Amino acid sequence: PTSIIEMGCGKGMILFRTAASPAVTRAIGADLSRLAVEHVERTWKSHFHRTTLGPAGHGKLSTYVRDASNFAGFPDRSWSAVVVNGVSLYFPSMAYQVEVLANGLAKVQDGGCFHLGDQRSLQHQRLFCVRKARHMTSSFAECIDRAFQDGQVAKDKDRSYDHRVFYALRMRGLLANAAAVEVQLKHGAIMSEFTRYRYNVLVHVGPTAQALPLVHVADA
Repeated sequence: PTSIIEMGCGKGMILFRTAASPAVTRAIGADLSRLAVEHVERTWKSHFHRTTLGPAGHGKLSTYVRDASNFAGFPDRSWSAVVVNGVSLYFPSMAYQVEVLANGLAKVQDGGCFHLGDQRSLQHQRLFCVRKARHMTSSFAECIDRAFQDGQVAKDKDRSYDHRVFYALRMRGLLANAAAVEVQLKHGAIMSEFTRYRYNVLVHVGPTAQALPLVHVADA
């Protein structure tokens, strides 16, 4: 990618790795936390030398204090990628996530991608809550009790999502300019919440691919 928007950039863990690439000529980092945005601004100027950033230098990164659905003022259909990673578990509702997707997709050019990363899996929510309880203080006998499991799920404040909803949004035409939706399972050498209970969603932008006609292959 040559131009990137990251909403919910936090302290720049992903933003710095992408914006610092000499191939990237424009980058935006936005977060609801003013303190996080100020940290990004300070670190960008103090830890990245302008000669390594490409012709645009430090000026290619702009920062904003705003929520993840607010893409106002960013040029439409002119960005290689929009990234929203690891913040959807704090969204107030699925409707808000759809708003983030719709507003962000309007900014992505053909051939670009909306990366919605670190989605908590709804299908694995119960297992995650029970394993977390077992790891902390709960006994095995407690953890196999259905009522105990229900209680752990009820106490879980972070939002989880059914991966199938993203396919459904695409099929119902609610993701404008989306050519395809890709769900990626997460992998890693270390077993953790991030590698066992989360997934990424990539929405590819461009013309919808036309289905090719079936070709009959004669038996050999």
